[in-house]
Amino acid sequence: MAKKKIFILTHNYPQNENDMAGIFLKNLINDLSDDFDFHVCPIRFGGTMHKLYKNPLKWSKLWNYFRQSSKTAQKEFKKGDYDLIWAHWWLPPGMIASRLSRKTGCPLMVTCHGTDAFMLRDIPLLRPAANRVFKTAKIVNVVSKYMASITTQDSVVLNMPYNQEIFNYQGEEKDDKYLICPSAFIKRKNIDLLIKAASEIPEIKVKVFGSGLLKDHLELMAKDVENVEIHAPLDQKSLAKEYKKAGAVILPSVGEGFGLTLPEGAACGCFALATHDGGMVEIVEQTGGINFPHDPSGNEIKKAIRKYLDSLPVDRDKIAESAKIYSREKIIPSYKEILHDLT
Repeated sequence: MAKKKIFILTHNYPQNENDMAGIFLKNLINDLSDDFDFHVCPIRFGGTMHKLYKNPLKWSKLWNYFRQSSKTAQKEFKKGDYDLIWAHWWLPPGMIASRLSRKTGCPLMVTCHGTDAFMLRDIPLLRPAANRVFKTAKIVNVVSKYMASITTQDSVVLNMPYNQEIFNYQGEEKDDKYLICPSAFIKRKNIDLLIKAASEIPEIKVKVFGSGLLKDHLELMAKDVENVEIHAPLDQKSLAKEYKKAGAVILPSVGEGFGLTLPEGAACGCFALATHDGGMVEIVEQTGGINFPHDPSGNEIKKAIRKYLDSLPVDRDKIAESAKIYSREKIIPSYKEILHDLT
């Protein structure tokens, strides 16, 4: 029997092997490809989308983007006989996909990842547009329980899974005082606050792996901080090697729909520390880590790190076991079931 064909519409997808943006989506598609044929149509924006939505003076630029992206999506869709349209992020791909679905009669599934859901919480004017997308979709998938509470009550909660064949704990020797932070270098990730907090706890070592608009600024901040290092992003296998060395994974960001970094690290035996915000709350509760309030001074991050140090030693086997609920082994069968039902 021929595989069902699925048309993926997304604005966030790796452009090459070294690009880590949207790598979790690429990994998800790879995990599902034994059952389905996927065609990815990337409608990249080339900027920080969520900032523009909050600035009406730049909405004309967004209109041009929507117009061109809609044309691209329609042109690519006509090239194949697809059984399902799967939009990742309701805005902007979901709006374009919703129109395409109504026009062609092809069923639609929408997955909300984080920023798009938080925009609904923060910008109520977007709610009617989102509801139209959700009404068109056969399934709305969100990646955490918190996301369900701010998108639609009818959503299905399924996170982006980690690969347990790469991210796992085999009793490796760890440096308890090494904290790892894989992150994009943008404002809401609060890496500047982490650097500030770490500078006041000289007994720890912090390595931040990532890239983004604030790269030069963060490197300058860390230049004179002896216990903080800024590095380029790592591929999945190299990142797993670092997790296996580290004692804790820390994510001081706000506006995370899920925060895949946390279960990846926990699966490798890392203690999880994260801001008490969004989907990160449930991950930290599941793995027995520490949530801390967002604080522009960085003091709460410092307190959380101190609390972690005071809790040592921790049961790393237990942490790794608790993270398996987020693994590919647990999550992928549910995605396959949904996709088979829709196609």
